[in-house]
Amino acid sequence: MWASLLRKSLSSLVNLFHGSYYSNMVSYAKKIQMFDGVNARGKRSVASSKASDLLKMINFNTDQPFNRIFCNPLTVVLSDDKKSVTLTIPHFQPFSQLHWCVRFQSYRFILVIAQLADMVWNEAERQYEPVVAGLARCTVTTVSEWHSRISDAVDLCLKASFEEAALQQPDTTVVVALGIEVTDCESVSSCVTPTVNGVMAIVECFV
Repeated sequence: MWASLLRKSLSSLVNLFHGSYYSNMVSYAKKIQMFDGVNARGKRSVASSKASDLLKMINFNTDQPFNRIFCNPLTVVLSDDKKSVTLTIPHFQPFSQLHWCVRFQSYRFILVIAQLADMVWNEAERQYEPVVAGLARCTVTTVSEWHSRISDAVDLCLKASFEEAALQQPDTTVVVALGIEVTDCESVSSCVTPTVNGVMAIVECFV
């Protein structure tokens, strides 16, 4: 249920999920459960807010792992009012810092911010439930323009904002995911049927 909740919150990037990513998500859910030393086995919470760094280790593309494709430092900042997330990639050089498995002509970045609730056992209902319902709808996606692979180094900046301040409820996490799409078209707007591939990863979490 936790893996399904996370997948739903990142649904705008689902085309970049490949391979046995779902079993990988479930595996990390079980690792997060180990941080619950209070509840009995079978009723342990999946508290992302207590082990948010583990989310950044989930591999959503077992065929082309994100850290093999993208190798440039980035900075992620949550605004003081907890509404906006800004992701910057300084001095990005696609021809040397974006290593896709085949030659590509254009690329773009996708920033997704989502709010993820911890999953806890409800004894009365005899089932797991999120501590806050409906957070999967609080997802915002920002997509950059397409850029040429042979362009000069650029400073990239993406920003996404929630309608209301996040983290107002305890046991919740703001998840920041970055997707990268590549295509073999030099001009995507004039390409009739562009072939688009890509990868994504959770790059930061705020609690």
